[in-house]
Amino acid sequence: VSSSDTLIATYPFSDVTAGTLFLRGISLNALNKFSEARESFNKIVANYKDSPDYGNARVQIGFTYYQEENYETALGYYLGVLDDGLTNIDSSQVFFDLISIYSELKRFDEALAAFNNIRFGTTYYAPAFGKVAKVYAARSEFEQGENFLNEILEKSQQSDEVYYTPDVYFALADLNITKNDFRTAVNYLTKVVEDTVADQSKDILKLQSRYARGILNYQIDNYSGAITDLELILNDNNFQSRFEGFVPNATEKLALSYSKIGRSEEALQMVNAYREKADTPEEKAKWDYAIVNIYYESGNYRKAIETAQMLQDIEGVDDEILLNSIIITSESYQKLG
Repeated sequence: VSSSDTLIATYPFSDVTAGTLFLRGISLNALNKFSEARESFNKIVANYKDSPDYGNARVQIGFTYYQEENYETALGYYLGVLDDGLTNIDSSQVFFDLISIYSELKRFDEALAAFNNIRFGTTYYAPAFGKVAKVYAARSEFEQGENFLNEILEKSQQSDEVYYTPDVYFALADLNITKNDFRTAVNYLTKVVEDTVADQSKDILKLQSRYARGILNYQIDNYSGAITDLELILNDNNFQSRFEGFVPNATEKLALSYSKIGRSEEALQMVNAYREKADTPEEKAKWDYAIVNIYYESGNYRKAIETAQMLQDIEGVDDEILLNSIIITSESYQKLG
């Protein structure tokens, strides 16, 4: 951003000013500074209508509004770009974003229609059919969603140019998770993980699949399977850096899986290590609740009651955690008779 500012200030009337403004806006978008990014794109729209960046600047203005959850305004910008028939834009990107906007606005028919304008083989195609599958799930149209994805799978398997098979299986898993068919979802995720055809571009998808499969294996009481997947991803630096937000949930489910097979001491050590690193009372309370769960799942009901009651005495505990700890206390008393 700073280098772009220097170039613009030094050569304000240069032919490359529009391009520099565009790069500045893109950089600001990456920093989540959307209003500042919009200022750069608006300067292109106002002053450089003959620039090859003009159309994409208008697209990016719509994107900034979308990121700010101002969906109606974003929609106006995207449709305006399409109505004006602007060249030098990636129409697949526009229609991909329109799927997201229409979905947020609950205009699902228009979201489905937007997909038909995304070119097969573009970088937007796979994430787009994943979004469309979510639209079908949101309408509880699971059979239609599966048929839609299977058609793409067949088309992909007939193509020598692209390989969407693991992406389709991941979307099918997501669809089955939504309808609580966890075992079928695990089967599809296993196909992603065990795919031997995909190149390195699918490595992140495989990591996501291992995470999801590990969580689901815990849900269906396959604790050894959960441990295998969750141990692997929690020891993977790529997962730790790219999916930092998933780490606490993966850690908790791994600890609970340990407790289910008699490794409660390992579970407690793991959770206590994260609790000590917690920066806020709210974070500590979440890990305290995980400890309550470990005691309960391992059958140590007296310690579950003791820890839960200590948690309930802490001021400012999240209402959901408080309620769940009370439920566990009640269930533990019932287990003790």
